[in-house]
Amino acid sequence: MFKITYIFNSVDSGWSESWYIDVTTHDLAMATAMAVAPFRAKLLGSCAQLEAIRVSDPEIFGDAKLREFEVAALPPQDDIADNPGNTILCRVEAGPLYRRAMYLRGCPDTWIRQGEQVGCGLAIADEAITALAAFKDQILGGPVFQLAIHTKDGTGAVGTEITAIGPGVDDETSIITSPGFTGKRGEKVLMKQWRGPDSRILNRSRRILAIDGNDFTIDFDYTLLTKPHKDVGGIALSRHPGYAPVTDVIPERPVIKSTGRAFFVQAGRRKRSPK
Repeated sequence: MFKITYIFNSVDSGWSESWYIDVTTHDLAMATAMAVAPFRAKLLGSCAQLEAIRVSDPEIFGDAKLREFEVAALPPQDDIADNPGNTILCRVEAGPLYRRAMYLRGCPDTWIRQGEQVGCGLAIADEAITALAAFKDQILGGPVFQLAIHTKDGTGAVGTEITAIGPGVDDETSIITSPGFTGKRGEKVLMKQWRGPDSRILNRSRRILAIDGNDFTIDFDYTLLTKPHKDVGGIALSRHPGYAPVTDVIPERPVIKSTGRAFFVQAGRRKRSPK
């Protein structure tokens, strides 16, 4: 199983869209992603573009293979892209049990009709629905794109008892002792049923940074605890994701939902030159 991430930019805003695909190698995953990419790019206006595609193996922490998308291979788009915050909300379904919201950003400005054009409120133009149908045919055409899910059929992971928590090798980590825990490095662990003054900050999901026998290191600052913990009695639940093939992509309605900075914009505070 591989994760496919499409990376987009529009002026000074950026966003990504991720899917999963069941193939055997990075090259096969990239080839499938590249074949579908032009159909997603056709849903963008003239100021928005699909910059790159990243393929990664979820089982390998930090794994990534990146390839730029050739924008010049597509015919120019006449309509300017709408603000990335103006999106078409789509419902991605994977059978009757699983669904996910997909915010279709960067669409041509004419695809979201508003105000006097539709009488009131917002509406999706017919050409948007037609173009989205062509994209849907590609992700369902095989190999079928999939969603990462937490199973609802009763076969989820069983929690193991947490017997101790202590400081990690640096100030920003902690070591949890939980005999029988089956998580993997890079995955998340859901900790629950902690009691006491620190339960609010301990009962949540944390990233697993390392595993050594019955001990695993998480990204939690041990010094934030009010006092040392022993025999805490909590539960560690490994968050192994399952996967389900996408069965439909349904455009619902236009919505406003902001996004982050473009991927080429430097993060952090801007440095000011001395006067």
